[in-house]
Amino acid sequence: METVDAVGIFQNLAYPVAVSVILFLAVFFIVKKMLAEMQLREEANTKLRDKYIEYLQKSNAELVSAINENSKAFNRFSQVLEKIERKLKAPDN
Repeated sequence: METVDAVGIFQNLAYPVAVSVILFLAVFFIVKKMLAEMQLREEANTKLRDKYIEYLQKSNAELVSAINENSKAFNRFSQVLEKIERKLKAPDN
């Protein structure tokens, strides 16, 4: 933060002008600090969002893999049931 000689401002300028200058400087430094904090928060949020997206992509890949395995198992089970059904119907003919 820059050093501001407030006493010098009050000595060289009229009181209302000096107060205005000091207030403008104070607002300037507050806004500058807020912008820096907002930028840090935005960077942290971006990192967190990227991690969350990576987690969702990994979870999606795992779920797709599980669904594929389940569908393959279901197809094999269906084939086994069809074979059993054919064997049960065979003595009837």
